[in-house]
Amino acid sequence: MTMTRGAPRLAAALRARGLRVFELDTTEFAKGGGGVRCTALTLDNPPPVSST
Repeated sequence: MTMTRGAPRLAAALRARGLRVFELDTTEFAKGGGGVRCTALTLDNPPPVSST
């Protein structure tokens, strides 16, 4: 999992639960109004159901 370096206690808690955590420096994203979520590609969501 990727996350910002700004939450070290959360990162430690996730690691304690067995997750691999990669902390990223997101200061440049924040300057542009974004964050680490803007760089994520979610692959676990099912495709939308077609209404046709």
